[in-house]
Amino acid sequence: MYWSHYDAATSLSLVKAAGLEVVWDRWVAEGASGHLFVLAQRYDT
Repeated sequence: MYWSHYDAATSLSLVKAAGLEVVWDRWVAEGASGHLFVLAQRYDT
């Protein structure tokens, strides 16, 4: 199976650019690569 995604820094930048605040993020290694998990929230004022 092939996975294609942005690096962690770019992914977090995109989440923030979408108007979300990152609550936490974790990089989970898997073999030579891994996955970024992000919990983000939008605060409406």
